[in-house]
Amino acid sequence: MKKLVNDILNKIKNESVQFADVRFTSTDDEIFVFERGDLKQYGASYDNNSLGVRVLINGAWGFAGTNDFSAFAIENMIKKAIFNAKEGGKFKRNPVKFKEIKPTVKSYRYTPVKDPFLMTKSEKMDYLENIAKKLAPRDKMIYSMFLTFFNRQYKIYANTEGTFTD
Repeated sequence: MKKLVNDILNKIKNESVQFADVRFTSTDDEIFVFERGDLKQYGASYDNNSLGVRVLINGAWGFAGTNDFSAFAIENMIKKAIFNAKEGGKFKRNPVKFKEIKPTVKSYRYTPVKDPFLMTKSEKMDYLENIAKKLAPRDKMIYSMFLTFFNRQYKIYANTEGTFTD
């Protein structure tokens, strides 16, 4: 993906583009919903990948994104971002200006103490169900709801000023 982000950034660079950036995001989600101590909903979504391009042309921003990584879709995304900036520029009152920022080239990875995405579904279910049962209605409590949402993302960001982070 790093090469793809760089390739897209290099395609965008031209004399009319004052600034551009490219973002890649890959997202994994899981949700568990318990009501009255019982599992009522489970959902999971993995490897949701997307690309976004933002360009600044003549003081106006243009943005486009896609989750189709074919060469045709990427080329269309770039063209759409440039078109959007040029069209938006027709209506601007004050052009966007900002100071150049020193480029950052870094990688960062957060590792949780216990990664829920490395646990099996049954391990998570047992752990969460135990909590949900403790929260189940009794005595004066007539209803309980327990929701757990796990989210993991990998992101790459690069811009024409030389920043490249993931």
